[in-house]
Amino acid sequence: MTTGDDTIIRRYADAVERRGTRVTLRRTTLVNGVSPNPAVLVSPVLDGNHSSGATTIAIRAGQATGRIIAGDKLKIGALDPITVSATATARLPSMDPSVTPNPGFAAVSLAAPLPSNQADGAVIVPTWVADQQVWVVLTGAPISMTNDRILAGDLFVRMPSFNTTKPLMDQQLYVDEAWRTVVNVRPVFWGVLTSAWDVQAR
Repeated sequence: MTTGDDTIIRRYADAVERRGTRVTLRRTTLVNGVSPNPAVLVSPVLDGNHSSGATTIAIRAGQATGRIIAGDKLKIGALDPITVSATATARLPSMDPSVTPNPGFAAVSLAAPLPSNQADGAVIVPTWVADQQVWVVLTGAPISMTNDRILAGDLFVRMPSFNTTKPLMDQQLYVDEAWRTVVNVRPVFWGVLTSAWDVQAR
């Protein structure tokens, strides 16, 4: 983009990147209102020993609900992150109270084979494809939002539109080591083009 209003929009985004704050925008997806991605995954580890060359792994965790999807990445032990190649859904809890809970994923397909043997209990650190790093500037409540409901502690940021899809209601921002839910989004125009979004998060 080198001509017209697009240049100004790009330059505004560049200025925010130089002087703003880098945050994570998480675009959570659901299936029929449940089974979220990113998954809720607490203290995940490798479930069982896995040999070099394996392209499917099992995961156990303190808590596991939702989905791992293609494009998510898993760092297993000391290995470099490996990309997931297909959707995997967390095991459903048994309705039989006598069955010991075993939260996790029975089979997660990997886009590349394990380069070495990995032992049971190897720590897994996920990186979600739903997470996008964006730059924002912290603001006060914009005039366009003053007629909406505002609660003490609400956060207001301006997010450039260049190379970023519009944030949606109920998506999340990770700011100052805390997740906040998007509750309001308003466009900021340069002429007829959207240069940024004013975002209210709670």
